[in-house]
Amino acid sequence: MWHPTRETRSAMAFSLAAVVAFLGSAMLLDVRRALPGVAGGSPGGAATPETLVIVIAVVLLAIGGLLLVMAGKELVDLRRRPHAR
Repeated sequence: MWHPTRETRSAMAFSLAAVVAFLGSAMLLDVRRALPGVAGGSPGGAATPETLVIVIAVVLLAIGGLLLVMAGKELVDLRRRPHAR
């Protein structure tokens, strides 16, 4: 017997993981505003904590976008697959 949640479970998991990645990125960008007052300049021209937080937030955004694309691909593949009756 066909059950819709079994076939869409991976797409839902990808979507949930994307939401978590987007929320994590937003939280990191919010924390970034507090860093200039806390962290001073780093000696020797090394990357500042603020820059590292921005890089991690951008990577999380990219991962979230990739996960959304993977969820969409799963749903498109489900739609193209013929259903057995």
